[in-house]
Amino acid sequence: MPKIIKPLSDTQVRNAKPKEKDYKLSDGGGMYVIIKKTGAKWWRLNYLYNKKQKTISLGVYPEVSLLEAREQREYYKKALKDGDDPSEIKRLDDQGTVKYTFKKVAEDWYSLNEERFSSSYRQSVTGYLNNHIYPYIQDNNIETLTTLDIINLCKIMEQKNILETLRRTLSR
Repeated sequence: MPKIIKPLSDTQVRNAKPKEKDYKLSDGGGMYVIIKKTGAKWWRLNYLYNKKQKTISLGVYPEVSLLEAREQREYYKKALKDGDDPSEIKRLDDQGTVKYTFKKVAEDWYSLNEERFSSSYRQSVTGYLNNHIYPYIQDNNIETLTTLDIINLCKIMEQKNILETLRRTLSR
């Protein structure tokens, strides 16, 4: 029977003092904080992938709070359920690779809805995306895309004097 672990509180983590040896305080779900003998506090997550025990770092306390560490744990556990290795995801994230670009999200949206579209509308949407949007914002991280990015895209189309195309692009 698995050991029942009481979740940590922020006060417990904050007040944890270094000892002669490194020790850990568990939060459950494979997540724990290592209290180093130097006083540093590192969040870690243990998990099984392809029947192998693996560990990833979630950051250093207090830069990464208990709540943020728990959010990361849930994110990586979901990735694990989807069949992805959290250490690979973390490695890609650490390298600055953007997982959700504007193009990726637009293509996902298109594939989810294309059966509902008429063939002429499908052709129109792909034309607007390929000719007027992707050249300027396809690689932008969807999470950091701003209104200003869209305004700049509109200004480019306005300078090309393709106002009707601009209007239709915005409506789509």
